[in-house]
Amino acid sequence: MYALINKKYMSLSREMEFHADAVAASVSGSKPLGSALRRIEIAAAGYDITIQKCDDFFRQNKVSANIYPHQVSVLQQLAKDYKLPLENNVPVVSEAFTNSHKLSRVNFKDQWASHPATEDRVMHLEKLAVEAELVKESAWQLFSNQEQLQQSLTNKIYANAQVPADAAKLDEAEFENKLAADIYKSTLPGAYNGFYDNRQVALPAADFAFEATLPDKTGFEQIFTADNAHLIKKINASVQDIELVKAIQDKRIDIRVFEFDGKKYNQKATAEVITKLEADLNEMKTRLEVLDARAIQFFYAKAKQKSEEEAAALKLSYTSYFDLQKMADEYLKCIDNMMLPLQQMFSEQGLSIEKVRNVIDALKEMHEPKFKNELKVWMDKGAFQKEAVFFAKVNDYLQASYAYFHDTGFFENELSGLNDIVNQSWSAISGFVFDRFKSVLESQLKLLN
Repeated sequence: MYALINKKYMSLSREMEFHADAVAASVSGSKPLGSALRRIEIAAAGYDITIQKCDDFFRQNKVSANIYPHQVSVLQQLAKDYKLPLENNVPVVSEAFTNSHKLSRVNFKDQWASHPATEDRVMHLEKLAVEAELVKESAWQLFSNQEQLQQSLTNKIYANAQVPADAAKLDEAEFENKLAADIYKSTLPGAYNGFYDNRQVALPAADFAFEATLPDKTGFEQIFTADNAHLIKKINASVQDIELVKAIQDKRIDIRVFEFDGKKYNQKATAEVITKLEADLNEMKTRLEVLDARAIQFFYAKAKQKSEEEAAALKLSYTSYFDLQKMADEYLKCIDNMMLPLQQMFSEQGLSIEKVRNVIDALKEMHEPKFKNELKVWMDKGAFQKEAVFFAKVNDYLQASYAYFHDTGFFENELSGLNDIVNQSWSAISGFVFDRFKSVLESQLKLLN
């Protein structure tokens, strides 16, 4: 009865959303509202980035009086990154752009959704075809006290942040400079066409040969194509599709029919679809590993054409980077092994004192010593040099002897301090490894000249 009634209720909720869109379209017209719906995701991303940057500045005792100009800067940068046109400082998201980012091969109607999918809402608006006067000015023109409203809403964001009395004002130029600097730090050379973005290069096998004969016509343009750069996105989409179909198979998603590659399948056919998806996923992973190897071998050949010294230097750069990557993987395992028992302990109901003492004893005698040794290694490598405050915090932690628990109570400041060091150290190490890889990619581009 619950399913029967609530599925109908959710269907009604979706229908009400279509009606609400129709009312809005009667004022704005179908096309502007459809355009606004397509912009929701990029607008949300812009807001999240703005808040995150303001949080970074808050840690430096700097507070924004008005986040709206900052958000405009972020949206302009997102438009530049995704090659989207701007209209009144707002990115214009076309249907073609939206479709180009739809990589999932599995589709179904979610009967439990309270809102229709954005594409369904846009299609509904197009069918209505309501014409209205197109007004391109900012919606802020509707208000006579724009600045006051923006500052008031910004104050609400900081309402629970306990702003220090001596906090400095964050200006627009400072925000834009940080935005540009952060983008530069996290961006790989554009010459690679996005081939290395948002992923790690596969660690080569033990018998990997830098010097190898490449297939005919294997050059820079053949390796770093747009299609090859798109491969990691297809891999990630396939992983998500497999999990989705498994959820349908296990009846964690209650549907009878779904679409795969445009064809309809019932719940009994999930095993067949999973097998197909996993085969395609393995093929794509293998292809990406081959491309990674060929890219290294291509540049090694270019270096060797110049000199043996150039080739040896490039080989050393790659082997050093791969060593760092392995070390980072081991560090992540170390902190996972240390933090997981603590997380499980705090999530457990009716926790006994004996269980707490066992977890804390294991932390003190086994996990913490290994963690401190790992921190020393990365400190010696220079992974924490960029942040003087954090460097000092790590140094203090290495000298300290935390108890974490005494009698019947936790030392909250010590547990919080450990958690902060774990999170900040992993962020610093990830950035350190990324910087090393970026340096390798930048230096080998010079071999093309």
